[in-house]
Amino acid sequence: MTGHTDHSCRKYLSAGRSRCGGSMRLSALAGLLCLVVIAAAMMLCSCSAGNEAETGGGSAGTDSAAVDTVGTFTTTDLEGNTVTEDIFSDKDATILNVWATFCGPCKDEMPDLAELAGSLPGNAQVVGIVLDVPSAGGDLADLAREIAAGSGAEFTNLIADESLAGLLSNITAVPTTFIIDSDGNIVGSPMVGASVEWYKSSLEDYLDEIGK
Repeated sequence: MTGHTDHSCRKYLSAGRSRCGGSMRLSALAGLLCLVVIAAAMMLCSCSAGNEAETGGGSAGTDSAAVDTVGTFTTTDLEGNTVTEDIFSDKDATILNVWATFCGPCKDEMPDLAELAGSLPGNAQVVGIVLDVPSAGGDLADLAREIAAGSGAEFTNLIADESLAGLLSNITAVPTTFIIDSDGNIVGSPMVGASVEWYKSSLEDYLDEIGK
């Protein structure tokens, strides 16, 4: 899908050096790379949403190897509660939003995402993954909780630990958002860039498709 303004944070990591421009890109991660290291590398750069609005449209993610399921995982949320892939099984569809505390577009869209979460039917939900928070303790976790609370976001936000590395290895920018079915399968292509209306319409299209 094209035509969406690309409000995203991208980052390049090569030869041990970060290179930041109007759009910051995260290079494809090899295997089950430790996400604590990823988080540390991400903090080398900051991002600006202003340039993104001028440089092109957002798009469905197509530039990394396809991942078609979230897989099995055991992590915690920002409140320290244990969460597994079963979080998806009680709903027909989930908007899974991968964001980061350093990402301006992620934070800018959070109030609208919180509003969307509160308006969804009972068979749908929003779940977040905070890409640069490796544990429920520490300053980054405190910052993520502050961002969520300040935006009125009451939906579950997961810690990006190593059990989620298979899914997160494909993330090239934040926010990246997926539609997930009740079996943990990814529906359609990842949505790269901040556009709550895009997430909403994709969710509605999928629910219509399955007659829910």
